Amino acid sequence: MPDRVNYLTVGLEKNMREEDVEALVQAIRCMRGVLDCKPNIVDSTCWVAETRAKQELMEKIFNVFK
Repeated sequence: MPDRVNYLTVGLEKNMREEDVEALVQAIRCMRGVLDCKPNIVDSTCWVAETRAKQELMEKIFNVFK
């Protein structure tokens, strides 16, 4: 029996203004099988996660040249 999927997560390539993604949200809502689609508002935890990921990448690059 195949596994069942109950949600999808879509990541945007960059942070966008809420009004700029409204058309995308509406298009996703129109797809068959979609119950709802809601934008996720950027907060400080997003900034912390991005900063840590960048720092980790910089350390790995630095270690390659070390």
